[in-house]
Amino acid sequence: MLTRKFGTVAASLAVSTLLFSFLPVMADDVEDSVSDDATTERTEARSGAEVAGEKIPSLDDMRDHRQKLRKDLMIPSLQGLRGISYGIPGTHPFPDVEKVVETRLKQLPIPVSKIKELQSGETKPVDGILQVKILGGGGDMNVVELTVTQWAKLMRDPSVTVRSITYHDQAVTHRKVVRDTVGKMVNQFVLDYLQANHLDGDNAKAKAPAKKKKG
Repeated sequence: MLTRKFGTVAASLAVSTLLFSFLPVMADDVEDSVSDDATTERTEARSGAEVAGEKIPSLDDMRDHRQKLRKDLMIPSLQGLRGISYGIPGTHPFPDVEKVVETRLKQLPIPVSKIKELQSGETKPVDGILQVKILGGGGDMNVVELTVTQWAKLMRDPSVTVRSITYHDQAVTHRKVVRDTVGKMVNQFVLDYLQANHLDGDNAKAKAPAKKKKG
């Protein structure tokens, strides 16, 4: 278990295949003529299979698990976040992604800055680092990953401070809709932040976490 360096509870998430969220991509290309046998096989796979005495999680199981992680761990980790910096490593050949991320993050009621523009001795509060990565998924597919990293303290030993991924989203999508996928992910992050801090779009600016005054 971890606590954020500034005292707010944060969660250490194990990034695993259970965190994959599959977006409906190119669904119109799926043929309607599917045999009854194939349909039965997919249904059985979704309900879970027994291998070596252990049940393999179905897609529904994985989706439920991911929703529980989001509700119980990821969203609470955004509570009290006073500022964030972002970066988009490895976006080639998607140069417009940075603009998409920047535009969406402007909806946040807290200071937002680019990692590459941070200066030594920066006084603005930066409690989290948001990164969007676009990886090759084979053929025309790409893996889009959004993470938020925060400095946190181990509950078992508060003197130890570590960097931990406290928020994670991931999707496999077609390269033609990568930008849309990134936009939806960042929008979801903004909504989760507002939910964690009990804000809404109309009064978010007025009720954002206040900066701590010195002295």
